[in-house]
Formats: sequence, structure tokens, C-alpha cells
Amino acid sequence: MDKTNKIFAEGISYYGVENQKAPWIKANIYLKVAKLKEFMDKHKDEKGEVKLALKEGKTGNLYLELDTYRKAVVEDNMTSEGYNGEIIDASSIPF
Repeated sequence: MDKTNKIFAEGISYYGVENQKAPWIKANIYLKVAKLKEFMDKHKDEKGEVKLALKEGKTGNLYLELDTYRKAVVEDNMTSEGYNGEIIDASSIPF
């Protein structure tokens, strides 16, 4: 996936917790319902699902990014679909 096309999750925020009295609590997650619903409606797949990847940035901060990967399926015409619906011609793959 082209790094310039990252889509960050909207309407979800989390804050890490450093609480010695409750070490089982790792983070507080806040959902802005209207903004999250708009994001989910815009990016849901054919199954009605929105897939997010929890990633770690260069500074160590965690963030949620829309997972746009789609499993490549080779069809009769020898093409398949990859990230962001990009068509891949199987005959161009060197292996």
C-alpha cells in the first residue's frame, strides 16, 4: 500500500493508562458515535465490516488505520485485486 494513502480511523480515540492500582486496565477508548458511524458507513466492505489495523508509529504511539488489504484472487482473465482495488495482472508477477 502506498504510504501516502493511509486512512486513519475517525471517531475513535484512546488514551493509555498508567495506573498502579488497576494494572489490568491498559487504555481508555472513546467513541464519537456520529463521526465513527459516518466513517464506518463510508468504508464498510461488501460484508458490512470495517477492518482496522492497530499500528505503532515511529515515536512509539499507537494508532488505528483502515485495513484496505483484500486477498488477491486469481480469476480466469489472470488478474486479481490488491490494495485499494488495484488490478494486478498475474502474468506480470516474476514468480
